[in-house]
Amino acid sequence: MRILIVEDSPLIRTMYGLAISKREHELVLANDGREALDLLAKGPEVHLILLDLRMPIWRSEERRVGKECR
Repeated sequence: MRILIVEDSPLIRTMYGLAISKREHELVLANDGREALDLLAKGPEVHLILLDLRMPIWRSEERRVGKECR
């Protein structure tokens, strides 16, 4: 399973990565909504997205990621 993590905190990205990699899933990391949208447009299919809803700069890109994933 390919999992996209959209998180601005390097520490939390690392914690997610450690927990998920133990289950042998492929991780794709994005620092913000813009990067997540770029990855979704270019890359292979993503099966699950973990999205930080409390990023300090909450731009329209982050809201769009959430809407497109519903």
